[in-house]
Parts: sequence; C-alpha cells; structure tokens
Amino acid sequence: MNRHLLIALFHFTVLVTAGVAWGELPDRQLEERIAYFISDRSEASDLSKEIARDMDAAARRLAPLVGAARIDDAAKLLLSQVCNNLDDKIALAGEGGAPFPLDATEIRRTVFGYELFKLESYLGSGVFPKRYFGYFDEKWDTGLRETVLLQLTHEVVGRINEYQAARERPVRLTDLEVHITYLAEGGARLLLDWQHFLEPERPGRIDLFYHHGCDNIGLALTLYPDLAARLDQEFGTELTDTDQKIGEGETGDVHVGITRTVGYRESIVANAIMYLFEKEIAWRKLAREEGREETDWRSYDLAALSLDEQFIVSSIVFNTGLLFTRNTVEKIRQFRTISDLYRVSERNVRIIGSGWRPRLPVERDNAAAFQSLLERGYPRQPTSWQGTYHALQRYGAFRAIRMFTDHFDDEGEWKGRPEVSN
Repeated sequence: MNRHLLIALFHFTVLVTAGVAWGELPDRQLEERIAYFISDRSEASDLSKEIARDMDAAARRLAPLVGAARIDDAAKLLLSQVCNNLDDKIALAGEGGAPFPLDATEIRRTVFGYELFKLESYLGSGVFPKRYFGYFDEKWDTGLRETVLLQLTHEVVGRINEYQAARERPVRLTDLEVHITYLAEGGARLLLDWQHFLEPERPGRIDLFYHHGCDNIGLALTLYPDLAARLDQEFGTELTDTDQKIGEGETGDVHVGITRTVGYRESIVANAIMYLFEKEIAWRKLAREEGREETDWRSYDLAALSLDEQFIVSSIVFNTGLLFTRNTVEKIRQFRTISDLYRVSERNVRIIGSGWRPRLPVERDNAAAFQSLLERGYPRQPTSWQGTYHALQRYGAFRAIRMFTDHFDDEGEWKGRPEVSN
C-alpha cells in the first residue's frame, strides 16, 4: 500500500477512535492525503488548513439540519467523507503506480465542495446525489470515451435544436441534461463496468432496453423519422435501419424498442433522441395544466422554466410518464423531500406490500438521517421505482456538475475541451 495512504489511514483511525477534539488534527488528516496529489508540501499544507477552516464553518451552517449541539459531530463526519473520497482516488493507481491526477482546484471543489453538498442534500432530501465528475474530465482510463461522449452529444444536440427551430417547436435540449440522462440511464455502468461493450472493433452489443433506459426508442424513431435519418447520415449510425420490438414492463406497460443491439456512438445518438421524445411529452403535459384551478405553475410553457426545473420535470416524465405537481418539483429542487419520501415508502409497503414496492432506503427525518450517517455511513441507494427518489439521484448529479465544475456554461452548453497550459 502507498506510504501516504498508510499514514493517512493511521491518522484518521487515531482521530475517530481516540476521540480527539475537533480542530486539533483535521488539517493533518487532510494534508497526508492531499500531499499524495500535490507534490509541493507547503501548498498541500496550506490547502489542507484552508479546507479544514471551511469545514468547520460548513458544519456550523448545517446546524438547522443536525442541531446546534452536534456541530462537532457534523464536522468530524464531513472530514471522514472528504478523507474517504480522497482515499478512493489514491486507490486509483495507474500504469506504473502513477497517481490519479487531481489538482488543488479539483480537491477544493469536486472533493470538499461535493462532500458538503452531498451531506447537506442527503439530510434534506433523504437521497444523496450521484457523483459523475469522472465522466466529464476526459482523463484516466475512460478519457477517450468521455471525449467521444462530450463531443458527439454536443453535435447531436445542436442538430436536434436546429430541427426543432425549423419545426417552430419551443422545446430545446442542452448538452448537460442530455449527458446526465445518458449516464443515469446506464451510461455510467457502460463506462465503468461494461467497457467491453464499447470496443470499436466489436459489433454493437448495447441493448437500449436492458443496458440503457431507451424503452421507447422505437416509438421515438417513428415520431422523428426525418431527424433520425439526418443523424444517421451525418454521424454514421444506423438507428433507422431496424425493426421495432414490442415489450411489456413489470407493471403491464407496453414499450416499443428496436430489435437489434447498438454500438457506443449509436447509444449516444439514441439517448438524445429519446430525451427529446420525453421532454416534448413533458412540454405537452405541462401545457394541459393551464387553466386548472389546483395548479400553480409560474409558467405552463416548459421552455420558459429554469434549466433546473426543465430537467426535473422532464426526468420525472422520462421515468414515470407522469407530471408531478409544482410543489413536488420545488421540493426536489430545494432538496426538501425526506419526510415525504419516508411517508410514501411506508404507505406503499403497508398497502401494496414490500414484495411489490420495497421500502426505500430513506430515513424518517433529518435527525434520523444524521444519526444513521454517524453510525453506519451512507446507505446503499440503488435505482428504485419511486419517481421523486429517482429524480433526486440524477438531479443531484446535475446540480453538482453545475456547481463544482466549469465544463458547461449557464445555459448548459458544453464549453469544449479545456485549454492545457504549458
């Protein structure tokens, strides 16, 4: 094991088991880990002290969620999660033992900033966000495939928006929402666990239903035949050259897929078409709400809502086929859903049964979630049937990418490959 990691693990064990008062050692815990990535020891020390100070201030800000008497516990918990995050990256030794590349800005933002956001959003919503930073940085083992994903999605989204403008339809796509959807609907596993499906020399092996959430891609291709044909011609894909396949889900819902498996590039193009299909459904559903007394949307034009609201509404429709209320969408946006999720989970287990609707891995309230974190850490939160829960996982990733990286502009458009300084 790497010497820096051994030292860091030893110090962290001392901090946890010996009950050292907060403020005595946190910068030392961080410094040993940070020094693994930043060779200048003085710079590593300064960064660890800066983050330790910010960590203490952040813990105090969490007082409304954890209670004023537990600020020290919150600070120690945040420290442990930041250290765990760095340990995960230390374990990613490359060829010849080369360390995973991580600079001071990335440590400050995608490690400390993210872990604070993860803790705060989990305590408020009951669901922690997906961590997708590694799918956008174009480095390490999937770097080349990430470049394909970023560039191709950007080009496809541009063509789709031109198509929409020519049809005088208001719905537009953004690179960021299409990227997050691709990763959440199976792309993350393709890049992490199923990389053998992406080898260019192999025939297409990605099943758009089983490996990716394009259940109705056959229907979408039928609805947008001119668009699909144009994308096929421009990007060398063959999505239109296939037959439909009718299937039935667990709840009896019918989906219209395609008969053949596809390659990596085709899966990227299919995802964008699928997202357009679902976002236009969301647009139509919202438009039908206008005039109903019980609704209170600030606009009934999906395109007039904020990018965050558009993504939440479209993601829920993508996964459930339903338009949730504005109140629910707003709670998701503000990460204030924990009590609601717990109640709906318990109600469904009681009425429907745990065999059909398993209990969600969500605590009763903020206090219970915090106590559970102290005792057991974050729970496993696999993909689930519940729309709010499912939307929170991907919306958390969406927010994190916007908050802690510079890959996309304010409109969600990819900025292109970062300039490399000499």
